[in-house]
Amino acid sequence: METASPKTMLCLQSANRVVRLVICRSALLVFALFLVVPSRALTIVATFDSTITGTPGAVDTINQAIQVYESTFSTPITVSIAFDHMGSGLGQSTKAIYETSYSGFLAQLQNHATSANDTTALAHLPSGINNPVTGTSNIYLTGANALALGFTGTIDSSGTIGLNLNLINSTRSSINPGKYDLLAIAEHEIDEILGLGSLVGNSLNLTSPMPEDLFRYDSSGARTYTTVGDNAYFSINGSTLLARFNQNAGPYFGGDYGDWWSPGSQTPDVQDAFGTPGMTPNLSSAEFTALDVIGYTLTGVPEPSTTAVLIAGAAGLGAVIGKRVRRSRRPAADRTKA
Repeated sequence: METASPKTMLCLQSANRVVRLVICRSALLVFALFLVVPSRALTIVATFDSTITGTPGAVDTINQAIQVYESTFSTPITVSIAFDHMGSGLGQSTKAIYETSYSGFLAQLQNHATSANDTTALAHLPSGINNPVTGTSNIYLTGANALALGFTGTIDSSGTIGLNLNLINSTRSSINPGKYDLLAIAEHEIDEILGLGSLVGNSLNLTSPMPEDLFRYDSSGARTYTTVGDNAYFSINGSTLLARFNQNAGPYFGGDYGDWWSPGSQTPDVQDAFGTPGMTPNLSSAEFTALDVIGYTLTGVPEPSTTAVLIAGAAGLGAVIGKRVRRSRRPAADRTKA
């Protein structure tokens, strides 16, 4: 198996985010690997810059967020995340995404199905070459999600999370009502490194979706992949609407289409596109379900002991393309036009 080698690095500036692309290619072997997977939890290895270590309580709060994931998911992978201070916005994540065939992705999703939600979700994903969202034969997923599904090759599962500590309550022991909750912000960004997110309305001309886009429906139960209107929901069966997706995105607003709807009147959630000052939301069943159905295994449900690893080459693609992308989360004030 060849290793990936960087070919091109681009830095694209859009109105609401900077996107850095690292394009890599690697030849992939198609084979079946049968192995016994040891039972252990998801492991997140965190590092912190000096601003975060110098902020009282910040490291403990971030480690508390990490513990939630490590105790909730038993997927046996290690993800390294660097936590850094940033001077604008509220929080952001930077990670690599990889393009692979939809059929190969679906095969791995089926191989790693362990929960009732997985069964329901898979029952509403069609087999075949083309994804049901944009009709292309491919799909993008983060490096961490690729490892969780058993893909092999040169895969970068690491990520960087930026936190604007100037706007953040570093602990919940003393809450400034005008600032934002560090625990919730850290969890929001970890969700995206692990694999949540959307490519709806992306400025990079990427025509394939991300896994969460497979579960994007309008209120009538039809799949939706549009920036128009305000009618998009997270659902694993098209009828039970578990959360409402943000449609308040674009050059003036900056909210991600893969985040939850948050106009200001909603009950705050971790995955909201815009933070709510003074509030302390925790991860909800919607976020856990989303990670479950894109390939993570909930604790208490055993990992499959036999895994068939079928890489993108199964569909004749023979390569993956890694792109390092950055997504930003905004404070409540950014709901209005700048």
